[in-house]
Amino acid sequence: MIRTTQPLKPFNKFDQIHPDVLDYASERGTTIHHACHVYGQGGFVLTSQWPPDYHGFFYSYMNWFDKYVEKVIDTEIELIDEDLDLVGHPDLLCIIIGDTKITLVDLKTPLAESFTWKPQLSCYRHLAIKNGYDIGRVGSLRLKGNGGRAIFSEYTDSAADFAAYMNMLMIEKYRLSGGGK
Repeated sequence: MIRTTQPLKPFNKFDQIHPDVLDYASERGTTIHHACHVYGQGGFVLTSQWPPDYHGFFYSYMNWFDKYVEKVIDTEIELIDEDLDLVGHPDLLCIIIGDTKITLVDLKTPLAESFTWKPQLSCYRHLAIKNGYDIGRVGSLRLKGNGGRAIFSEYTDSAADFAAYMNMLMIEKYRLSGGGK
Protein backbone atom coordinates (compact mmCIF):
# COMPACT_ATOMS: atom_id res chain seq x y z
CA MET A 1 0.00 0.00 0.00
CA ILE A 2 1.10 3.51 -0.77
CA ARG A 3 0.77 6.00 2.08
CA THR A 4 -1.24 9.09 1.17
CA THR A 5 1.72 11.42 1.64
CA GLN A 6 4.21 9.38 -0.41
CA PRO A 7 3.27 10.79 -3.87
CA LEU A 8 3.51 14.33 -2.44
CA LYS A 9 7.14 14.09 -1.31
CA PRO A 10 8.73 15.30 -4.58
CA PHE A 11 6.63 18.46 -4.30
CA ASN A 12 7.72 19.35 -0.76
CA LYS A 13 10.76 21.60 -0.91
CA PHE A 14 12.82 20.91 2.21
CA ASP A 15 16.27 20.97 0.60
CA GLN A 16 16.90 24.54 1.80
CA ILE A 17 16.25 23.58 5.44
CA HIS A 18 19.05 22.23 7.63
CA PRO A 19 18.53 18.52 8.46
CA ASP A 20 18.69 19.21 12.23
CA VAL A 21 15.85 21.72 11.90
CA LEU A 22 13.80 19.21 9.90
CA ASP A 23 14.45 16.47 12.46
CA TYR A 24 13.37 18.70 15.33
CA ALA A 25 10.24 19.79 13.47
CA SER A 26 9.43 16.16 12.71
CA GLU A 27 9.84 15.15 16.38
CA ARG A 28 7.67 18.08 17.45
CA GLY A 29 5.02 17.22 14.88
CA THR A 30 4.92 13.58 15.96
CA THR A 31 4.63 14.53 19.64
CA ILE A 32 1.92 17.13 19.01
CA HIS A 33 -0.08 14.82 16.74
CA HIS A 34 0.01 12.05 19.34
CA ALA A 35 -1.03 14.43 22.11
CA CYS A 36 -3.93 15.73 20.00
CA HIS A 37 -4.99 12.16 19.26
CA VAL A 38 -5.02 11.32 22.97
CA TYR A 39 -6.87 14.55 23.83
CA GLY A 40 -9.42 13.93 21.07
CA GLN A 41 -10.11 10.50 22.55
CA GLY A 42 -10.72 12.07 25.96
CA GLY A 43 -7.39 11.05 27.43
CA PHE A 44 -4.97 12.92 29.66
CA VAL A 45 -1.84 14.41 28.12
CA LEU A 46 1.24 14.90 30.30
CA THR A 47 3.22 17.81 28.89
CA SER A 48 5.69 18.45 31.73
CA GLN A 49 8.57 16.65 29.97
CA TRP A 50 8.13 18.51 26.67
CA PRO A 51 10.49 21.19 25.39
CA PRO A 52 8.92 24.59 26.15
CA ASP A 53 8.22 25.41 22.50
CA TYR A 54 5.91 22.38 22.10
CA HIS A 55 3.28 23.57 24.58
CA GLY A 56 1.80 26.37 22.51
CA PHE A 57 0.92 24.07 19.62
CA PHE A 58 -0.97 21.76 21.95
CA TYR A 59 -2.77 24.62 23.71
CA SER A 60 -3.74 26.01 20.32
CA TYR A 61 -5.32 22.65 19.48
CA MET A 62 -7.07 22.25 22.84
CA ASN A 63 -8.61 25.71 22.60
CA TRP A 64 -9.88 25.08 19.05
CA PHE A 65 -11.12 21.59 19.93
CA ASP A 66 -12.97 22.70 23.07
CA LYS A 67 -14.61 25.61 21.26
CA TYR A 68 -15.70 23.92 18.01
CA VAL A 69 -15.90 20.13 18.32
CA GLU A 70 -19.25 18.71 19.33
CA LYS A 71 -18.45 15.03 18.81
CA VAL A 72 -15.37 13.01 17.89
CA ILE A 73 -16.01 10.30 15.32
CA ASP A 74 -12.42 9.05 15.33
CA THR A 75 -8.79 10.13 15.46
CA GLU A 76 -5.82 8.80 13.47
CA ILE A 77 -8.07 6.20 11.84
CA GLU A 78 -6.61 4.02 9.10
CA LEU A 79 -8.52 4.37 5.83
CA ILE A 80 -7.84 2.09 2.87
CA ASP A 81 -8.72 2.05 -0.81
CA GLU A 82 -7.60 -1.33 -2.11
CA ASP A 83 -8.48 -0.40 -5.71
CA LEU A 84 -5.95 2.45 -5.64
CA ASP A 85 -3.59 0.60 -3.26
CA LEU A 86 -3.75 3.61 -0.90
CA VAL A 87 -3.74 3.99 2.86
CA GLY A 88 -4.15 7.21 4.85
CA HIS A 89 -4.55 8.36 8.44
CA PRO A 90 -6.42 11.65 8.79
CA ASP A 91 -5.90 13.25 12.18
CA LEU A 92 -9.50 13.92 13.17
CA LEU A 93 -13.01 13.07 12.02
CA CYS A 94 -15.49 15.08 14.05
CA ILE A 95 -18.81 16.87 14.09
CA ILE A 96 -18.36 20.62 14.40
CA ILE A 97 -20.93 22.40 16.57
CA GLY A 98 -23.96 23.20 14.39
CA ASP A 99 -23.00 20.81 11.57
CA THR A 100 -24.66 17.50 10.73
CA LYS A 101 -21.92 15.99 8.58
CA ILE A 102 -18.42 14.96 9.49
CA THR A 103 -15.52 17.39 9.25
CA LEU A 104 -12.18 15.88 8.28
CA VAL A 105 -9.29 17.74 9.89
CA ASP A 106 -5.56 17.40 9.30
CA LEU A 107 -3.31 19.05 11.87
CA LYS A 108 -0.40 21.15 10.69
CA THR A 109 2.34 22.89 12.68
CA PRO A 110 3.92 25.00 9.89
CA LEU A 111 2.59 28.56 9.70
CA ALA A 112 2.70 28.70 5.92
CA GLU A 113 0.20 26.65 3.97
CA SER A 114 1.83 24.10 1.67
CA PHE A 115 1.01 23.42 -1.98
CA THR A 116 0.51 19.72 -1.14
CA TRP A 117 -2.10 20.10 1.60
CA LYS A 118 -5.14 20.42 -0.67
CA PRO A 119 -4.31 17.30 -2.70
CA GLN A 120 -3.47 15.41 0.50
CA LEU A 121 -6.75 16.29 2.14
CA SER A 122 -8.74 15.55 -1.02
CA CYS A 123 -7.24 12.06 -0.87
CA TYR A 124 -8.23 11.70 2.79
CA ARG A 125 -11.73 12.83 1.81
CA HIS A 126 -11.84 10.18 -0.93
CA LEU A 127 -10.65 7.50 1.50
CA ALA A 128 -13.15 8.53 4.18
CA ILE A 129 -16.08 8.47 1.75
CA LYS A 130 -14.89 5.13 0.32
CA ASN A 131 -14.92 3.78 3.88
CA GLY A 132 -18.49 4.93 4.54
CA TYR A 133 -18.06 8.30 6.26
CA ASP A 134 -20.45 11.15 5.40
CA ILE A 135 -17.93 13.95 4.91
CA GLY A 136 -19.10 17.56 4.81
CA ARG A 137 -16.10 19.79 5.45
CA VAL A 138 -12.41 19.13 4.82
CA GLY A 139 -9.56 21.31 5.98
CA SER A 140 -6.20 21.80 7.58
CA LEU A 141 -5.87 23.13 11.10
CA ARG A 142 -2.70 25.17 11.53
CA LEU A 143 -1.69 25.18 15.17
CA LYS A 144 0.07 28.22 16.59
CA GLY A 145 3.33 27.75 18.44
CA ASN A 146 2.48 30.64 20.75
CA GLY A 147 -0.78 28.97 21.83
CA GLY A 148 -2.86 31.41 19.80
CA ARG A 149 -6.00 30.73 17.83
CA ALA A 150 -5.57 27.84 15.39
CA ILE A 151 -6.40 28.59 11.75
CA PHE A 152 -8.83 26.25 10.01
CA SER A 153 -8.51 26.43 6.22
CA GLU A 154 -11.43 24.72 4.52
CA TYR A 155 -10.79 23.19 1.11
CA THR A 156 -13.83 23.23 -1.15
CA ASP A 157 -12.48 22.42 -4.62
CA SER A 158 -12.08 18.74 -3.89
CA ALA A 159 -12.57 17.55 -7.49
CA ALA A 160 -9.66 19.63 -8.82
CA ASP A 161 -7.54 18.86 -5.76
CA PHE A 162 -8.21 15.12 -6.10
CA ALA A 163 -7.42 15.22 -9.83
CA ALA A 164 -4.07 16.78 -8.95
CA TYR A 165 -3.52 14.11 -6.30
CA MET A 166 -4.34 11.31 -8.75
CA ASN A 167 -1.76 12.68 -11.19
CA MET A 168 0.85 12.70 -8.43
CA LEU A 169 -0.17 9.15 -7.48
CA MET A 170 0.16 7.91 -11.05
CA ILE A 171 3.64 9.44 -11.31
CA GLU A 172 4.60 7.72 -8.04
CA LYS A 173 3.27 4.35 -9.26
CA TYR A 174 5.18 4.84 -12.52
CA ARG A 175 8.34 5.57 -10.55
CA LEU A 176 7.85 2.54 -8.28
CA SER A 177 7.33 0.24 -11.28
CA GLY A 178 10.68 1.31 -12.71
CA GLY A 179 9.02 3.20 -15.54
CA GLY A 180 11.19 5.28 -17.79
CA LYS A 181 14.24 3.04 -17.37
